[in-house]
Amino acid sequence: KVINLNAINADAIEIIEDIDYKNRLLEEVTGDILESLVDKNYINDEEIMLVSVYNKNLDKSKKQATELNDIIHNKLLNIKKNPVLLTQSLDKSNTVDDYAQKYGVSVGKMTFIRNMIILNPELKTEELVNLSLAELIEISRNTGIDIERILNSADERVTDSGHKSPLEDDQVHDDFDDDYDDEDDFIDNDDDFDDDKYDDNDDDDHDDDYDDDYDYDDDYERKSSETKIPSKKQLIGYEKAKQIALALVNGQIVDYDEDDHEYEFKIVSNGYEYEIEIDGFTGKVTSFDKDEIDDD
Repeated sequence: KVINLNAINADAIEIIEDIDYKNRLLEEVTGDILESLVDKNYINDEEIMLVSVYNKNLDKSKKQATELNDIIHNKLLNIKKNPVLLTQSLDKSNTVDDYAQKYGVSVGKMTFIRNMIILNPELKTEELVNLSLAELIEISRNTGIDIERILNSADERVTDSGHKSPLEDDQVHDDFDDDYDDEDDFIDNDDDFDDDKYDDNDDDDHDDDYDDDYDYDDDYERKSSETKIPSKKQLIGYEKAKQIALALVNGQIVDYDEDDHEYEFKIVSNGYEYEIEIDGFTGKVTSFDKDEIDDD
């Protein structure tokens, strides 16, 4: 059953705001999300959808990713839509979580980017985060990345071979696990982040979804010409900005300011203080800082 839905930007809030999800079956809620995406013109046959599944048990995660893939495909066939659908399994990484929050993207998209960097260390995080899924896939093709090593299931429209990689799945994940131990591969020498702050063995977790047995998130990409972007005279408003901030950090807002068309929040959670800045027009997270609270 679905326990929680988190929106990471203004578009996502619009998609899920009318969906009753609490304790309903995943298949039902997934169907409602897809219908909302169609109703709000987010899906057509040229879209790319990345469905990411997290489970503490990797084998269960793969199985659930396959089940979700089937659920979504069947639902889309019923409404006569045929977007490109990709699925991947997530593993727990506080570094990926923090980078996703910093750049205002989903954990699923940031995981996809990290895995691209593992397979091609010349790629840089800051050069990839603002690209669409279609652009990331094109970069994978052009740089020789075997995208089927990253995904649980892939559409033939985005793969050259149209079949699974000859490498066994366990071998792929073993390769990833070896590289994940060195988070510097993912940090990309970003001076704004102190790597000592992030310990993947730390029990602190500001995303409550990871405490659940099962969690998934979806990334939806559409052509930039079709993307809804609020006009410069239309602010997203305090309530939506607050929803975005609290979706990133589930804590207590202790300070708030609105300055130069940006919403600034200070949130306290689990011994850390977070400062989040959100663009007033797009809902994009423009700044994300995390500091440990000194009890002294």
